[in-house]
Amino acid sequence: MRRVTKRWLQRIAALAIASILIGLGFSLYAGPITNRMRMRFGGTAPLLAPLLIWQIEPRLGIGPDRLRPVRAIADVRSPVFILCGSTDQHATPAESQALFSAASEPREFWQVIGAAHVDLHRFAGHEYERRIIEFLATLNRAQPRPQ
Repeated sequence: MRRVTKRWLQRIAALAIASILIGLGFSLYAGPITNRMRMRFGGTAPLLAPLLIWQIEPRLGIGPDRLRPVRAIADVRSPVFILCGSTDQHATPAESQALFSAASEPREFWQVIGAAHVDLHRFAGHEYERRIIEFLATLNRAQPRPQ
């Protein structure tokens, strides 16, 4: 059996996350854009974010409504595991909960108390590893076996 290392978990988690993001398409929506701008520009972010969002269609050729993961996640036909940190400013816990609520079953949600956007493992090391491995095992069981 393969020894489970932190690096191995990060690689596997990145693959799983990438597969979900590919399924959702390029996932942008007003909340995270405003959140990220707020981190740089403070209270003016709600005024500036619409100017950035307005540029999506002319620059990318698609409307912002097509880039909303909360609408697209219902079409994902594989298990979904939404993880978030309770202090995340990029994708707030409320936005993560909304994404979870819109997802089809089977789905799972876990909020790591005290964690932000990328430090979930630091706040909940063993529990994080256990839950990721359990979720990946669910994905493995959900994959059709070649005949």
